[in-house]
Amino acid sequence: MEGNVKVHVESRTRLPDMEDVLHFRGSGTLERTPSGWQLRYQARSDEDGSLMTSELWLEDCGCVTLRSGNSYRMRLDPAAPTALHLPTEEGVLALDVAAHELLWELEQEEQGHITLDYSCLLYTSPSPRDGLLSRMPSSA
Repeated sequence: MEGNVKVHVESRTRLPDMEDVLHFRGSGTLERTPSGWQLRYQARSDEDGSLMTSELWLEDCGCVTLRSGNSYRMRLDPAAPTALHLPTEEGVLALDVAAHELLWELEQEEQGHITLDYSCLLYTSPSPRDGLLSRMPSSA
């Protein structure tokens, strides 16, 4: 299934009181590498027209590395959570990521699929949880 491919990305955000689903459609290039697959793609949001540029490295060991544009690179590994820190104007955005399911089937000629199911906890640093440690009242 190497070569030019069509891409459909479905992104779900689940919170206790709501679920948000975004759809992106576009195209990319899929190629076999010595350690798995690499997918480079651009896709536009059905909802607001925003453009997403990403790269995925799907490794034979079952891990995935995701790069979003030039902003960050994140490794997804079902055996170990990932911590990522991104500088922003307001401070540092911290991501704690846990991969739940990483699957792909790309050997077929006509159609393949990639499933990346992971949860991500976002917070700014210093976070409220960091502040709790430094704001603990001392005993008198």
